[in-house]
Amino acid sequence: MKFSVKIAGIFAVVAFALTAVSADAAYTRDLTVGSTGADVSELQAFLNAKVAAGLPTTGYFGTLTKAAVVKWQASVGLPATGYFGKMSRDKIAGDTTSTGGSTTGSSDLSGGDGDVQSINDTTSGTETTLGEGKTEDVLGFDLEADDNSDLSVTSVKVEITTEAGASSRLSKYLDSVAVTLDGEEVGSVDASDFSRDGSVSTVTISLDKGTVVKAGEKARFYVTLAASDSINDAEQAATLDVAVTRIRVEDANGAVLTNEVDQADEIVPVTVDFEDAAANDDARIKSSSDSRDAGLLKVEANKKSEDFDILTFKFDVDEDSSDLTVLEIPVDLEIDNAGTALEADALVQDLWIEVDGEKYDDFDWESDTTIASGSTETVTATFTIDEGDLEIAAGDVVDAVVYVTLAEQDGNYTEGTTIKASVTGSAISAENADGDVFDLSGTVNGEVQTAQISAATVDNFKWVINNTGTIIDFFFTVSAEDEDFDVLASSIDFTVDETVVGTTTSDGTLSKSTGDADSISGGYRVLDGDTATFRVRYTLSGTNGDYSEVTMTSVAGQEIPDDKQVSPTATINVN
Repeated sequence: MKFSVKIAGIFAVVAFALTAVSADAAYTRDLTVGSTGADVSELQAFLNAKVAAGLPTTGYFGTLTKAAVVKWQASVGLPATGYFGKMSRDKIAGDTTSTGGSTTGSSDLSGGDGDVQSINDTTSGTETTLGEGKTEDVLGFDLEADDNSDLSVTSVKVEITTEAGASSRLSKYLDSVAVTLDGEEVGSVDASDFSRDGSVSTVTISLDKGTVVKAGEKARFYVTLAASDSINDAEQAATLDVAVTRIRVEDANGAVLTNEVDQADEIVPVTVDFEDAAANDDARIKSSSDSRDAGLLKVEANKKSEDFDILTFKFDVDEDSSDLTVLEIPVDLEIDNAGTALEADALVQDLWIEVDGEKYDDFDWESDTTIASGSTETVTATFTIDEGDLEIAAGDVVDAVVYVTLAEQDGNYTEGTTIKASVTGSAISAENADGDVFDLSGTVNGEVQTAQISAATVDNFKWVINNTGTIIDFFFTVSAEDEDFDVLASSIDFTVDETVVGTTTSDGTLSKSTGDADSISGGYRVLDGDTATFRVRYTLSGTNGDYSEVTMTSVAGQEIPDDKQVSPTATINVN
């Protein structure tokens, strides 16, 4: 009886194994060597159907079962550990095929039996140099599905060989490795997830469900490396040989197909070099459209002026550069003294610079520099910034503004004295991510600003040429602030270009175009609070084809911005 019962039990197990076992069977626990039970028997039947394991369905998880689990895990892009845990259970739960030999197909794929039509590498969009903290696409390939079926790409096996480095441990060089499709990451692993055998590290990267190549179409994949933020000098000498060795896909009928990559004809391995982040250091200063135009700075006899922004510029750090740490910013102040001799601090009450919204006012300068009457001197104010207080990240563009407050005007300086700020990139003291000198390029120059008690805003400079080329008009607008302001013909400073043909019949005629202004001897008066637009007209005489230009350097005590000073060329064309 005992023998017959035992036989019956064996037949019962065999019968169970031959029954089609559903892929969504309720595996509820982790299984490993030594596990027993009905779920082990069911797993063994599943493995027999999926990878032809030939296991007896004994209900005991032994070394043969472990080897079959390893084989199946590798076929579906899972870490091939032989341990049947949550990842493996989830994989089976998502499998739409049965274990009895027939398949129901994948619900999101169209077609039938399919395979990979072709695999070809591409260098388009790839980089072979990797900087610290940078992420680059280093190896690309096109995968084409045949016309019979959509293909779900389930995994990509990557092999990286370390050459000439201080260490063969991949995590010394990389944070992670990813696979992207059409610019979107579809799978990634940490560098520590690679298995290492000497200098060769390998990993199978499982791709997201929905990584699909449509039947008869191509899709472009990239292997993407993310470098560590800190790679020492010895490790930077290393090169990484990156290869794709295997690609697994699944067709619409659920067949898992393994494509061993031909590294000579399909995807040729690439060699990636490392470079110090500082190797691509590139930052510059550049002008800003927000910088103040040349103008009048209103001063008073009994109190300091308001704060004036006299120069606006930008720090522009290249996206491939290391981060920029700014330590010193020298600002050159060109002062043109219109009166008796003065010292620089008799004009400048205060000075500071604002970068990316932060104020820096610790500066040294030769405040007692004497500027003789009618002379121009340049005084340099050097702003010192504590290390770490001003850091500009790679790829960022930030605004910088130089502000000045002028001292009260009580005879210590004369109206009409001007100030102009400029900054030279090469004079700025800065460091890169390694603490080495960071050289900046570029120079920015502010416009001339004139100290004046009776102040007004003079702007809206514009040139107009009539259709016959016989008239050149210059327009400007004056807005009186706090008190009346006189616009006099004698305050118009211009020259006619003598190198071109054509002559003017007058020295320029001043008239009011629009707005409120009273006529006075020699010009006009704009009353406090009023605004008026004025015209200076030059009339050309000559024959057809003669031409001329006018250069306007200042008007109403206002220096004209460089880009507005020269008129368009007026060519006489009288019908």
